Amino acid sequence: MEIANLLLSIFDQANRQENHHIMNVKETDFPEKFRPIIRRLQAAIQEKEIQDIMTVEDDFLSELNEYENRIAEATKQKEEAQRKQEEAQRKQEEAQRKQEEERKQKEEAIKLLLSLGLPKEEIARKLGLSPEEFEGLDGVE
Repeated sequence: MEIANLLLSIFDQANRQENHHIMNVKETDFPEKFRPIIRRLQAAIQEKEIQDIMTVEDDFLSELNEYENRIAEATKQKEEAQRKQEEAQRKQEEAQRKQEEERKQKEEAIKLLLSLGLPKEEIARKLGLSPEEFEGLDGVE
């Protein structure tokens, strides 16, 4: 197990340089049997074609991350718009319920005042209703 850990330590991220593809690894820090692996890895990074491939991969990953971020932002904006629409709908429904409740209360008040013998004109005036509004309520006979 110790040998495997030592071999994997070649890839320790603490050894990398500013360029994430180049690692500062000294052959002499590892046993002789690992040195061919280290030499092969170091040779690979020195080949222009491999460097170009890694650069293209980095560019692709960067674009992919940017694309994912745009999708996440668009999804967030869509959810926010939907939440606002639902909130507006809820407020509209609440206003309609309140308006309906007020209408029912006015109808009950009209029925009660009519049963007490008050004239329609006086009831309309006391409730702040126009003659058209007064006649449009269900409590008016």
